[in-house]
Amino acid sequence: MKGSDTVFSLFPLFQLNGLPFFDYSITNKSILISEAYAKNSYTKINPEVANYLKHPHLIFYNTMDTIKNTTSIFDERIKTSGVKTYLCIPLIHNHSLSGILEIYSHQLDQLDNETIHSLRELVPLLSQLSHDITTEFKKRIDEIIINRFTTIQPAVQWKFNHIAAQYIQEFENDEQNAHIKPVIFEEVYPLYGAIDVKDSTVIRNASILKDFSFKVKQLALLIDELSLDGRHQLIVDFSKRVDQITRSLDQISFDESMVKIIEFFRKDVQPFLDAARRQFTTKHAIIEHYARHFFTNRDTGEFYRNEFETSLRQVNHIISKELNHFNSFIQGNYPSYFQKFRTDGIEYDIYVGESITPQQTFSSEFINIFRRQQIISMARIALKAYHAKRDLPLALETTQLIFINPHSIDISFREDERRFDVEGSLNIRYEIIKKE
Repeated sequence: MKGSDTVFSLFPLFQLNGLPFFDYSITNKSILISEAYAKNSYTKINPEVANYLKHPHLIFYNTMDTIKNTTSIFDERIKTSGVKTYLCIPLIHNHSLSGILEIYSHQLDQLDNETIHSLRELVPLLSQLSHDITTEFKKRIDEIIINRFTTIQPAVQWKFNHIAAQYIQEFENDEQNAHIKPVIFEEVYPLYGAIDVKDSTVIRNASILKDFSFKVKQLALLIDELSLDGRHQLIVDFSKRVDQITRSLDQISFDESMVKIIEFFRKDVQPFLDAARRQFTTKHAIIEHYARHFFTNRDTGEFYRNEFETSLRQVNHIISKELNHFNSFIQGNYPSYFQKFRTDGIEYDIYVGESITPQQTFSSEFINIFRRQQIISMARIALKAYHAKRDLPLALETTQLIFINPHSIDISFREDERRFDVEGSLNIRYEIIKKE
């Protein structure tokens, strides 16, 4: 084109959450994608534009006398803009649309052969450039999400993408107040459940004390073996220390007991074994036989604790497997946020609402369906855990809890803890009740 007012508009096409994302600082010169024309809503793109981007094609409008104008749904838009000459070229990279090149003028300039020849050489390069720009943009979004957020679930990934993309736009436009906006989902319905191992703390503590008792018995057997050579002062002093620590454990709390036990094996048992190896040179094999019971040998030194931990892992595996089925059911019906927390059992939070899944119409019937399935899931967990007891090294029982909150709440992502939490003082009651 020969006119002095000829405009070349190139904008890369970036797919965000399966929808085209337009940076209006780049597309503000575009006839096809102008701010006034396309900026309806992020999740509701102009249908004519969306259709064109799915089926891109060349658009000619008063370009050359020898080329007939194409019939386009954008003809009226082009006329209204005052443009007299217009050419739109889709940029294709690896069989996918990577960007749009528009050339237009407000005068009836003609597109000459020299310009056409130049465009033929430039289009492949511009296609690659558009692809590189969108790849870099996606990389920057991913970096922001990884650095500022966490591994994000698919149901809410689109929101983090959108927030990150908005921030990049503001930053590139040198906006003074450029910042990452909070990630908030309003009016979502919470579903909470907890599966706990009954008396798990008591059982774990008892297992630890049983292991200590076992180790003390091994020490007693070693002392008896070494005493066969006569009464030695080393053995007399150490025997008194063993009796002393054993009696004291009956009079203090479990936490204090653990401190004393660890201190005993570090400050008393290890020095005793070192001294015994030097003093009883003919009893090295016996000393080593018993020594392997006293420290971190998983097969012999922590037998009862291992029984408990193995049983706990198997129970949690049953729970987790069933919750995965429950989550699959939810995501298959209405994509929602689902997060699990490991304690001695497993707790989970589910948030359901149209603000999380705006592309799908929300109905309160989804909540009823999910709550019904939640009860079924809990019953299945209880039944499977009960039948698994006979096969566990240590029989464990589970307790199930469901909290039904009748009202919707707002949640926001907390960057400091990298998780979602309730938003606003009115919704804190939900979290308080959960923790009671």
